[in-house]
Amino acid sequence: MSSFTCITCRVAFHDADLQRNHYKTDWHRYNLKRKVADMPPVTAENFQERLHAIKAQEESQYRDTSSHCPLCNKHFSSENSYQNHIKSKKHKEAERRQHVIKTEDGELYPEDSKVKILEKNKINDTKKNELEKSNLSTSCKGDGKVDDNMEGKFCVCVCVCV
Repeated sequence: MSSFTCITCRVAFHDADLQRNHYKTDWHRYNLKRKVADMPPVTAENFQERLHAIKAQEESQYRDTSSHCPLCNKHFSSENSYQNHIKSKKHKEAERRQHVIKTEDGELYPEDSKVKILEKNKINDTKKNELEKSNLSTSCKGDGKVDDNMEGKFCVCVCVCV
């Protein structure tokens, strides 16, 4: 029979080194806290099961609260920090940049004005067709003067081409 025991955890040891190492374990500390609270000790296997359950719960909590903003490519550890980011000036500016369309003439428009852009392009095409049909000068700069360097381009200004 061994003379080295832990009364708190109700285990016996073959030598003093094992007993000393046991006193440094989390299992022993956990049982000490239970003893102070007038609760019975848990076995080593039961303690390991509880540890695994707690770790799994913490991991699932971390996964649930973490968020990612794909627009800004940022990761947030809590829902609160993610919501603050969504309201931030930088995020809103990135949203504005994301929803912009560049037209053929290089102008930038918000994405919701796509219909207006299509109508504008249709009007420009109509004006070009009218110029071709009326045999007007294709080299007007908008001031009514003809420029030979502008061959092949159409005037869509309001001036009267000569």
